[in-house]
Amino acid sequence: MTEGLGSLLSGVLGGSGGSGRGAILQSLLRVAGSQSGGLGGLLSKLTGSGSPVAGQAQSWVGTGENQPITPDQTEQALGSDTVAQVAQQAGVSHDEAKSQLAHELPGLVDKISPNGHLPDLGALSGELGKLLGH
Repeated sequence: MTEGLGSLLSGVLGGSGGSGRGAILQSLLRVAGSQSGGLGGLLSKLTGSGSPVAGQAQSWVGTGENQPITPDQTEQALGSDTVAQVAQQAGVSHDEAKSQLAHELPGLVDKISPNGHLPDLGALSGELGKLLGH
């Protein structure tokens, strides 16, 4: 299973979207990995009942159409500090980071939950660590 996760994550992080896309997602995943909740905490923050984007995020996990979010909703869900850290690591402005994250998060969550269910977050986090050099 971990080999499949590694391929999936490599495709998501370095896929056809170019280096800008990969940089913003890698920065987000590094920041999430450095926080206490890691990837599981990030996904809980997005899909949890207290999240301002819970409904949209649930659509990304499900098998239907992915609902979009705005850059401001992204910042509300992730927190301004997280967006600032992602922006710094990716070498983009704060506004550019939240805009790119709003565009990329639905696809990221959708791709890591292809059957409408989130994968084993422990295995996924381990694969992320390998890909990001942790």
